[in-house]
Amino acid sequence: MKGKTVAIIAVIFVFYVLLGAVCFHFIESENETKEIEKAKADQAMVMANLTKVFTPEQVRQLVGAMQFILSTGTDVMGNLSTPTKWDINSAFFFSGTVVTTIGFGNNAPKTQTGRNFCIAYALIGIPLCGFLLTGVGEKLGFLAKKLECAFYDRITCGYPVLLRLTYIAILLVIGAIIFITIPSLIFMKVEDWKISESWYFCFITLTTIGFGDYVIGTNPDRGYSPVYQWVCYLWIIVGMSFLALIISLLSDLMTDYASRLREEQKQRLKQLKDLTGKQLTRLGSSEKRGGHKNTADLEDGEGERVEEDAEETPLGATEKVNGNEKNGRDHINIPGEPENNVAAADV
Repeated sequence: MKGKTVAIIAVIFVFYVLLGAVCFHFIESENETKEIEKAKADQAMVMANLTKVFTPEQVRQLVGAMQFILSTGTDVMGNLSTPTKWDINSAFFFSGTVVTTIGFGNNAPKTQTGRNFCIAYALIGIPLCGFLLTGVGEKLGFLAKKLECAFYDRITCGYPVLLRLTYIAILLVIGAIIFITIPSLIFMKVEDWKISESWYFCFITLTTIGFGDYVIGTNPDRGYSPVYQWVCYLWIIVGMSFLALIISLLSDLMTDYASRLREEQKQRLKQLKDLTGKQLTRLGSSEKRGGHKNTADLEDGEGERVEEDAEETPLGATEKVNGNEKNGRDHINIPGEPENNVAAADV
């Protein structure tokens, strides 16, 4: 990719990020202001009630305890028998989110040893996950190729780019049904989410954004099957591979289209050069033929004028008198000059 192209893409990217910042600011800032005002009001009410019963030092200790409880992810008013975040199933799901770079953020190592191990684990696991996604994507691509062949056999179109876009759109619809719609219905049932929340979680997860505001298997009031998170992780791997396949198809389409435009441009330039060369050749030939013709015409014209002069002048009518030419006209001798009188010509 040329440096100029990279610079243009960088400018577009920065502009797109700024556009997103402006949109999120206007969409979310009003709600944030309301939440802050409500939080301040609740804080004033709680502190007013607590100071009636406890001393200020006891209030600070109580608030600190509540903050610690909330930081562990425990529901203060809910079920205290919440499963730990580091049981084998939860640890497996956490490890999967590390190597897939999703990083929900609802769970993280608290010890320095765990953080150091997470760094080393990710350095090896992320490339390994990339190889896995590539392999699964190739298998999905093989199936997609069969579908593409069947699609092209049944449908003919004079616009190959439009036809390929239609094929990719069909793949997107199929993938949306398999990897988003069906899982959303399952999550809505198991996690007790709304359908919009389930759709949101599926998209944020498969695109590896992973905000962590919605995470499966974390509701303390729900009972989960031991294999639930394992199956969900399998869905993540296959879904991410399918998304990578779609991105690859779109990238190939754009690359082919750009190559085709460059090839057409080269053909046009070649045709223009050939046409210009032919025109120059024809112009040169015309000038040569025109030069010969003009020379011949000039010679013919001179010959005709000579013949006309010869016909207009009587033979022998030209005489020299005192060194002057007399062409068939009457002349009179000037007195005093020793010249013979010349009789006037008969008219």
